[in-house]
Amino acid sequence: MIVEGATEGGPLHPTSGLIVRPVADGEREALYALRARVFLGESILRPSGATLLSDDWDEHPASTNLVAVAGGRVVGGCRGTMTTHGIDAAVSPLFDFRPHLGRDRRLVCLGSWLCLDPDHRGRTTGLRLVKAVSALASEAGMQTYCAAVRPDARPLFLRLGWHDLGPPFRHPVADIGVQPMARRADSTTINGGNQ
Repeated sequence: MIVEGATEGGPLHPTSGLIVRPVADGEREALYALRARVFLGESILRPSGATLLSDDWDEHPASTNLVAVAGGRVVGGCRGTMTTHGIDAAVSPLFDFRPHLGRDRRLVCLGSWLCLDPDHRGRTTGLRLVKAVSALASEAGMQTYCAAVRPDARPLFLRLGWHDLGPPFRHPVADIGVQPMARRADSTTINGGNQ
């Protein structure tokens, strides 16, 4: 299990007071509340009045939610869903990665729900969460990492060696801006990827 201090592409700075690790049962509500504040409160998704935001994949055995905790408070989160338990992680509710991955789609980790408390943006929190979910996926034998990224988060992913799998678009149902991105565990270019 990946916890703070594990590395993939460099140290995760365990001395900063921020810990990145799998969510504990007592933190799930705080994670889902942070998602709601970020995705609904900031109008990334259509506001619904919900105070918690989760979906069926949060409890699926192929998924792992990670949290960033500072001062005993959840200040960030993301989820990795692996191609295990008979599911195809190359299919996201926002984008079908399969045509872009070809043979690379057998061992895929789909990253989702990256969210940060406004006070922890522009620091290393997002970077550390993405590195941690990538390390978790690598530990599980996944070879390709995919995410339907918000366009404003694209620079973070580019910094970590991810690349675009096509142009950004506005999802017609979710009404959210999406930039499909991917990265191979060995950092080689994915078929059809733009560097």
